[in-house]
Amino acid sequence: MKITNGRDFWAGVMFIAFGLGFLLLAIGPHRFLVELAAKLFDYKLEYGYAMGNAVRMGPAYFPCGASCRRYPIRWQSFRFGVGWSPAG
Repeated sequence: MKITNGRDFWAGVMFIAFGLGFLLLAIGPHRFLVELAAKLFDYKLEYGYAMGNAVRMGPAYFPCGASCRRYPIRWQSFRFGVGWSPAG
């Protein structure tokens, strides 16, 4: 994989990392990460918000939906950075 446009590539990487980070904060980290943070850093991570469903939305419903809806924009920026054509 050859990076043809560094700015687009790193923008795509940054967008994907932020999106996954906010998704992790909304849903909550896995039990393994909670225990690891408690052992290594003496810090307690929270388990996240309840997801809910389309009728009774929980507090994590909107952040997860927003993160997933913005995925194509992140992926497109990453694709331009490595020189893949927009048509696929």
